[in-house]
Amino acid sequence: MARTIIVGDTHGCLNELKGLIDKVGYDPTCGDRVILVGDMVDRGPDSCGVVRFARENKFESVCGNHDNKFIRYHGHEVKRLASLDAPRPYKNPMRFNEDKHQTYNGLTQEDHDWLASLPDFILLESLKTLVVHAGVMPGRDPLGQPGNVYRHCRYVSDKDLSLVNLDTSTYAKPEGSTFWADLYDGGLNVVHGHHVIDMENPKVTTTKTGSGRVFGIDTGCCFGGRLTAAIFNEDGGHEFVQVAASKVYYTK
Repeated sequence: MARTIIVGDTHGCLNELKGLIDKVGYDPTCGDRVILVGDMVDRGPDSCGVVRFARENKFESVCGNHDNKFIRYHGHEVKRLASLDAPRPYKNPMRFNEDKHQTYNGLTQEDHDWLASLPDFILLESLKTLVVHAGVMPGRDPLGQPGNVYRHCRYVSDKDLSLVNLDTSTYAKPEGSTFWADLYDGGLNVVHGHHVIDMENPKVTTTKTGSGRVFGIDTGCCFGGRLTAAIFNEDGGHEFVQVAASKVYYTK
């Protein structure tokens, strides 16, 4: 039976990704499909390796906010390099630290092109399931929302359900806000990463009307947690398979 294998935020943890793919017994000859929820880069030890492993194995992925940073940075670099002989050369407005520069320089043109081709969401029609990186804004059609929402949505305002920016210096829940999945009541299931709710267990939230479920599968591999795969069968049944991180690669 063909399976859809959806993998949480990898963040450069190539060995854990390879171990997870082996553990689930991925077999493309049987119709197995691998989808990553994005954020393949940053924080872990081998971002380039993750991108290349996914690309060369023809895995699918949605675009995460960290992936999008590299897409945007590359676009600016292309403009900058093309203008070197101009009277006023273009300046890249983005700043990368040494680690990001090392990752950027290690990506091939094929890698950059592949990253730029990533969609903001993947709809699994037969499973009535939407795969996104971060989330969707509740109270609206989950399809056709802005790309920024799919890549960044975490908390929404209790007043009007608008997107609330997170203070990344504390990562605390903003006052007067609620995590989007606790208010979502759309007809589609949603599988997402981006937000580490627990370092061991993925979280499954059933909508109030029971019309759908939300699967949060980022279990913080780069922080020393686990890398999680949510595996869906053609009949809609699911299971979780995990591998533990080899070490803590990144601390907030």
